[in-house]
Formats: sequence, C-alpha cells, structure tokens
Amino acid sequence: MPYQQWPDWLRPALDQRFNKLAALAGKQHQVHHLRKKLDQITLQLKNELAIEQYQLILEWMP
Repeated sequence: MPYQQWPDWLRPALDQRFNKLAALAGKQHQVHHLRKKLDQITLQLKNELAIEQYQLILEWMP
C-alpha cells in the first residue's frame, strides 16, 4: 500500500475537531453523573483506606 502524505493543515484541523467533540462529550448529563459518582467513590476510599492502600489502588488503575 503506498504511503500518502497528508497536507500540513490536516493534523491541527483534526486535533481541533477532536478537542471540540471531547469537550462537548464531557458536558453530557451522563458524564456529569459518572464524574459525581467517581468523586463519591474516591472520597469514600480515601476515608476508609490507609494512604498506602489508596496509592496501591491508584497505581493499579489505568
């Protein structure tokens, strides 16, 4: 398959479009709900685990 060189303007245009769509997705109601739930779980873990255990969980998560 031959290699096709893309115009220099294409990469920034695609990056800009991706960032715009990601920002819109982040404003969706479902995302807001999930972030709120994540904050609740994070606070609960911090309160119930020793700092060493909490750090191990953070290292384990992608």
